[in-house]
Amino acid sequence: MLVCAPAIVVGAFPFVLDSFMTFVPYSMKSLLLPMLTVTGLLLTTSCIPDPVLPDWQADFEAVADTSSDFPEGSSLLRCYWNDEWVYLVENPLNSCVACEVITAAGDTISLASTEEQLDYLENRRRCEQVWRKD
Repeated sequence: MLVCAPAIVVGAFPFVLDSFMTFVPYSMKSLLLPMLTVTGLLLTTSCIPDPVLPDWQADFEAVADTSSDFPEGSSLLRCYWNDEWVYLVENPLNSCVACEVITAAGDTISLASTEEQLDYLENRRRCEQVWRKD
């Protein structure tokens, strides 16, 4: 976490700097603050560790490719959420958008309440599709 601390400080820097820039003309402020904000956001993204291929993913893909439980268009989405990589199985026939996610260790986290589902959908980052059934 120490690696992330400077990046978080840089990400908050424009907001702190704004109060100290009272004597800077507005035109300069409007150019400087967005540049510093983007720089801070790029640096805070680098705090997320790179994903590691979980042991269960190859077995899941082999089963899902042949199973009728996973219709065409099903996919596996990997996202960073709650300080860990989690996986969401997206099924086009399922009425639940995010009912449960699977951790990299293979544990299932049930998102039973609407609040938990909204937390996942709003706070997940660096999502990418890692498998799709065509």
